[in-house]
Amino acid sequence: MKHILVADDNVGMAAFVARALPGYHVTLTSNGLEALTLARTQPCDLLITDFVMPALTGQQVASRIRHERPRVRTLLMTAHEGFVDANDEGIDARLSKPFAPSLLREKVAALIGSPDADLPKAA
Repeated sequence: MKHILVADDNVGMAAFVARALPGYHVTLTSNGLEALTLARTQPCDLLITDFVMPALTGQQVASRIRHERPRVRTLLMTAHEGFVDANDEGIDARLSKPFAPSLLREKVAALIGSPDADLPKAA
Protein backbone atom coordinates (compact mmCIF):
# COMPACT_ATOMS: atom_id res chain seq x y z
CA MET A 1 0.00 0.00 0.00
CA LYS A 2 1.34 3.40 -0.93
CA HIS A 3 2.25 5.59 2.05
CA ILE A 4 1.56 9.32 2.15
CA LEU A 5 2.98 11.58 4.84
CA VAL A 6 0.92 14.73 5.44
CA ALA A 7 2.39 17.73 7.27
CA ASP A 8 -0.07 20.48 8.16
CA ASP A 9 -0.46 22.44 11.39
CA ASN A 10 -4.18 22.83 10.64
CA VAL A 11 -5.68 19.63 12.05
CA GLY A 12 -8.90 20.09 10.07
CA MET A 13 -7.02 20.44 6.79
CA ALA A 14 -4.87 17.38 7.52
CA ALA A 15 -8.00 15.35 8.28
CA PHE A 16 -9.62 16.61 5.05
CA VAL A 17 -6.60 15.40 3.07
CA ALA A 18 -6.67 11.99 4.76
CA ARG A 19 -10.41 11.55 4.08
CA ALA A 20 -9.92 12.54 0.44
CA LEU A 21 -7.37 9.75 -0.14
CA PRO A 22 -9.07 6.42 0.59
CA GLY A 23 -6.98 3.39 -0.30
CA TYR A 24 -3.67 5.01 0.59
CA HIS A 25 -1.92 4.62 3.94
CA VAL A 26 -1.91 8.20 5.26
CA THR A 27 0.11 9.40 8.26
CA LEU A 28 -0.68 12.85 9.65
CA THR A 29 1.83 15.16 11.31
CA SER A 30 1.18 18.59 12.74
CA ASN A 31 4.45 20.27 11.78
CA GLY A 32 7.55 20.00 9.66
CA LEU A 33 9.86 18.74 12.40
CA GLU A 34 7.53 15.84 13.15
CA ALA A 35 7.33 15.05 9.43
CA LEU A 36 11.13 14.98 9.17
CA THR A 37 11.39 12.60 12.12
CA LEU A 38 8.77 10.24 10.68
CA ALA A 39 10.28 10.36 7.19
CA ARG A 40 13.57 9.15 8.64
CA THR A 41 11.97 6.12 10.30
CA GLN A 42 9.08 5.24 7.98
CA PRO A 43 9.44 4.96 4.23
CA CYS A 44 6.88 7.00 2.32
CA ASP A 45 6.03 7.50 -1.33
CA LEU A 46 4.68 11.04 -1.10
CA LEU A 47 4.96 14.05 1.18
CA ILE A 48 1.99 16.40 1.14
CA THR A 49 2.87 19.54 3.06
CA ASP A 50 1.38 22.90 3.80
CA PHE A 51 3.58 25.85 2.91
CA VAL A 52 3.09 27.96 6.06
CA MET A 53 3.85 26.05 9.27
CA PRO A 54 5.68 26.81 12.50
CA ALA A 55 9.46 26.20 12.65
CA LEU A 56 9.90 25.09 9.01
CA THR A 57 8.06 25.97 5.80
CA GLY A 58 6.71 23.22 3.62
CA GLN A 59 9.45 23.96 1.09
CA GLN A 60 12.12 23.47 3.76
CA VAL A 61 10.55 20.18 4.87
CA ALA A 62 10.29 18.94 1.29
CA SER A 63 13.88 19.94 0.53
CA ARG A 64 15.25 18.14 3.59
CA ILE A 65 13.24 14.98 3.00
CA ARG A 66 14.19 14.97 -0.70
CA HIS A 67 17.86 15.33 0.29
CA GLU A 68 17.66 12.24 2.52
CA ARG A 69 15.20 10.25 0.37
CA PRO A 70 15.48 11.36 -3.27
CA ARG A 71 12.65 9.10 -4.48
CA VAL A 72 9.99 10.67 -2.25
CA ARG A 73 7.61 12.78 -4.32
CA THR A 74 6.36 16.09 -2.90
CA LEU A 75 3.10 18.02 -3.16
CA LEU A 76 2.93 21.52 -1.67
CA MET A 77 -0.45 22.93 -0.57
CA THR A 78 -0.71 26.68 -0.11
CA ALA A 79 -3.03 29.62 0.10
CA HIS A 80 0.05 31.85 -0.33
CA GLU A 81 1.17 31.02 -3.87
CA GLY A 82 2.93 34.37 -4.26
CA PHE A 83 5.44 33.46 -1.53
CA VAL A 84 6.41 30.08 -2.97
CA ASP A 85 9.71 29.86 -4.85
CA ALA A 86 8.64 28.82 -8.35
CA ASN A 87 12.13 27.44 -9.07
CA ASP A 88 12.24 25.07 -6.08
CA GLU A 89 13.35 21.69 -7.41
CA GLY A 90 12.25 19.93 -4.20
CA ILE A 91 8.56 20.38 -5.06
CA ASP A 92 7.00 18.08 -7.68
CA ALA A 93 3.51 19.62 -7.69
CA ARG A 94 1.47 22.37 -6.06
CA LEU A 95 -2.14 22.78 -5.02
CA SER A 96 -3.63 26.18 -4.29
CA LYS A 97 -6.05 26.23 -1.37
CA PRO A 98 -8.94 25.81 -1.35
CA PHE A 99 -9.20 22.77 -3.61
CA ALA A 100 -11.67 19.97 -4.27
CA PRO A 101 -10.93 16.43 -3.06
CA SER A 102 -11.09 15.21 -6.66
CA LEU A 103 -8.25 17.57 -7.66
CA LEU A 104 -6.14 16.31 -4.75
CA ARG A 105 -6.76 12.69 -5.83
CA GLU A 106 -5.77 13.56 -9.42
CA LYS A 107 -2.51 15.19 -8.30
CA VAL A 108 -1.65 12.28 -6.00
CA ALA A 109 -2.40 9.69 -8.68
CA ALA A 110 -0.23 11.62 -11.16
CA LEU A 111 2.66 11.64 -8.67
CA ILE A 112 2.56 8.10 -7.24
CA GLY A 113 -0.22 6.24 -9.04
CA SER A 114 -3.63 5.14 -7.89
CA PRO A 115 -3.95 3.33 -4.56
CA ASP A 116 -4.61 0.01 -6.28
CA ALA A 117 -1.87 0.34 -8.92
CA ASP A 118 0.37 -2.16 -7.10
CA LEU A 119 -2.34 -4.77 -6.54
CA PRO A 120 -2.26 -7.95 -8.65
CA LYS A 121 -4.88 -8.09 -11.40
CA ALA A 122 -7.78 -10.53 -10.93
CA ALA A 123 -7.82 -13.44 -13.34
